Amino acid sequence: MAAPIQIPLRGTSNVPKFDGKQPSELPRYLEDIKFLGNAAHIDQAGKIKAAIQYVALDEAEVWQTLAETTAIPADWTTFIMAVKNMYPGCEGTNHYSRGDVQYLVQDHQRKSMRNQDDLGEYTRALLKIAAALITNNKLITTERNMLYLNRFPHALQQKIREHLLIIKQDIHLDDPYPMDDVTMVAKFLLTRSALPLRAIKAKVGGTRRTLWGIMDSGSEIVAMPKCIWEEIGLPIRSDHTMKMSLANTSIDMMIGVLKNLILDVSAGEVMVQMQVLARANFDLLLGQLFHCLMSAATEDFPDGSQMITLRDPNMGKQFALPM
Repeated sequence: MAAPIQIPLRGTSNVPKFDGKQPSELPRYLEDIKFLGNAAHIDQAGKIKAAIQYVALDEAEVWQTLAETTAIPADWTTFIMAVKNMYPGCEGTNHYSRGDVQYLVQDHQRKSMRNQDDLGEYTRALLKIAAALITNNKLITTERNMLYLNRFPHALQQKIREHLLIIKQDIHLDDPYPMDDVTMVAKFLLTRSALPLRAIKAKVGGTRRTLWGIMDSGSEIVAMPKCIWEEIGLPIRSDHTMKMSLANTSIDMMIGVLKNLILDVSAGEVMVQMQVLARANFDLLLGQLFHCLMSAATEDFPDGSQMITLRDPNMGKQFALPM
């Protein structure tokens, strides 16, 4: 049998600690006391004494009032059950509630998210609570995913959604994006090299439709999905088809081209050759060709807002639009 260790003094750095502020830490604290007591070869009364000795003063004063503290003979198991009863939800299936997720999201919405450290802190906190609720059938994964994205500051959240519209075209518009995908895009946007996507409104010539167009200078095409083209009802050149590689590495079929489509983006009209894709989770994708035609330039401000400057290709007039 190993020689007993020396019980450390209260207040030293290597003693178990519990201050009552985080009830979820109570079971681990009591386990540490039990481990320490076994290593020191002390009896059940000694473990109870140690548990009260190392806990914060306010908590110790309450624990000392328990009948189980001074019971003869001492019973460690009965004592810890009495202590846990004073901290409802410290363990078991009721440890967390759905409200805890809501409170976490609301709390982090009031905070800034400046870097990947802030992102990691939020992600770990949500995973900790959500995992327990999902295991106990109190929360479903799609709810967690929806709540996760809703926490991000509005400007960053909008940019995340715009990126995901491009790279996750297989996600139904009514379904929340998977948490892993949101985290991946958020990490990218929080790096200095990130080039956020932007969106502007564009009126389609010859129709009454006004669509959101995603400004993406990294894309080589100007495109819309088949479902939008069918709503517009304009004829396409169906003999102009091709397979194309999308941003999410999938392969999609271009079903035709809307020749000489006129778009009005409040900065004059511009005529584009609009590719029609079999499917996509955006209204319009305004790529390099559009940027060149409109001499597009963006300006970022400290509060996270953006302004885009477009030049009318016909009249040469310059317009600034908020984004």
